[in-house]
Amino acid sequence: MTRTTAYSARSIRLTLWASVFFNLFAAALLAFPGSAVAQLLEMPADAPLLYRTISALAIGLFGLAYAWMALQHRPDRPLLAFSAIMKSSVFAAAATLWLMELLSVRLVLVTVVDLVFAVIWFWWLFAAQAHDRDRRIAQK
Repeated sequence: MTRTTAYSARSIRLTLWASVFFNLFAAALLAFPGSAVAQLLEMPADAPLLYRTISALAIGLFGLAYAWMALQHRPDRPLLAFSAIMKSSVFAAAATLWLMELLSVRLVLVTVVDLVFAVIWFWWLFAAQAHDRDRRIAQK
């Protein structure tokens, strides 16, 4: 794979759209922890309504930010970097809670998807930076 292919804004937009749907799904699970799918994932059903609501809103709003970035000609790099940090942090938090035996392994496995998005986005950010650097050098 060439650097130009790795740098493709089109490919990163596809991952952003996938993340939109993943986030909206996660927001629904947090909003309705008593649902059959949430219970299958062993989500705690007794979380206070305020925490569930704020968490679901935050995750849903991140999903809208991903949709906005996906609609751009080129995703906003600082926002994408922040998003990658957040996605990797979600996985780290879930893994930590699982190690403390406070979270089910099923939920940790769901957050692996966040980690995959984070790795792809970090990779794209580094490839885009290298591409820009190479272009500047070639123009000199």
